[in-house]
Amino acid sequence: MKQKRLLLLGGINLAQDIVNAAKEIGVEIYVTDYFADSPAKKIADKSFMVNAFDVDAVVELCKEQQIDGVISGYVDPLMAYCSKTSSRLNLPNFYTLEQIDKTSNKNNFSTLCESFDIPVAKRYTVRKESLQDDVKQLEYPVILKPADASGGKGVKICKDDAALLNAFDGSISFSTVGEVIVERYIKGPEATIFYLFQDGNVHLTAVSNRYIRQDQDTEIPLPVAYCMPSNLTQSYLDTINPKMISLLKHLNVKNGMAFIQCKLADDTFYFYDIGLRLTGSREYKLLEKTCGFNPLKMMINYAVSGKMSDKDITPLVNPLPNLVSGNLTILCKPGKIDKICGIDEIREFECVSDLHQSYFAGDEIVEKSIGTLAQVVVRVMFVCNSRIQLAQAMDIVISKIEVISDEGKNLLLPAFD
Repeated sequence: MKQKRLLLLGGINLAQDIVNAAKEIGVEIYVTDYFADSPAKKIADKSFMVNAFDVDAVVELCKEQQIDGVISGYVDPLMAYCSKTSSRLNLPNFYTLEQIDKTSNKNNFSTLCESFDIPVAKRYTVRKESLQDDVKQLEYPVILKPADASGGKGVKICKDDAALLNAFDGSISFSTVGEVIVERYIKGPEATIFYLFQDGNVHLTAVSNRYIRQDQDTEIPLPVAYCMPSNLTQSYLDTINPKMISLLKHLNVKNGMAFIQCKLADDTFYFYDIGLRLTGSREYKLLEKTCGFNPLKMMINYAVSGKMSDKDITPLVNPLPNLVSGNLTILCKPGKIDKICGIDEIREFECVSDLHQSYFAGDEIVEKSIGTLAQVVVRVMFVCNSRIQLAQAMDIVISKIEVISDEGKNLLLPAFD
């Protein structure tokens, strides 16, 4: 690994995890995008101002720097460019363009689920050219979202025709294919399901409760906590897992990972999103502690060597481990941050296994961040012996943290209860 060079496309804040993981296993890591101050660039071995969407330029950069592998992180649009670049250079490639299209487009994913008898929410056909007529068929509340965006961009909960008509143009503007999805808004417990691919084998690695808070009217509820194993794990194993594994095998992904989001209503899992990429839940940090393998490190290994691991991880996979782990997400309202208190104390807390800070004193959370993951200020990771211990640890962390604006106002949104 110490002779390998990895190029990361896009240096967003969370991508620092990729840089740190690569360094931990001895891989030299470079970052490129068109932002001079990308957070991941600041800690990479080298950085470049080549636009990650310019495949020709990235290919030339890879040749000049003798790159062994290319990876993208948490951004859906970059996945296709990572695939194109890897293919052009004959480097290990996680996903084909067809696989990316079937999963990054939510309409395509819903259709795929239905073909495998996997429940999805009721969908409505709503098009820009017939919008006034199409809204007449809707049964509210509905959720409106771009067909192929991520991070909560352009997602709105609509309770009547006026709300949907008002939000439509803004939502469709985030779609590269010019499509939106309108579907029944389901209220119920949420879960995120994680799978790992190794040499064509599909492993269910975790089922996590995904807790959300709705404090911003029509905006999409944002995640405030994750807990795994979920209390829904056994039910998922008994009902949906065999069908979902069949679906994922149909996609024919050989190496990589997937996260899938769903809601539970009337004892039925309803699926609404999938990603063949890393996610802000940072479950790879928790799986390393509870099961002994780290999907992020395995993907880095694959990118530069063509192998996820020298060992078959089947014996380590356990979606019902003895240890309980979780992710507490601290959200804030828009404003300029004067100070964030409690971080150093939280890092030293017994159950805290990791902490990722997205904003610092002097940074500003802008208005357009509302309803997106750009409102996340801190993510705190826990590993505990029980759900009760995890809940107590989360309460303590919540009591310690403060985010104060330059006007002396508290910017924290209500935290996970």
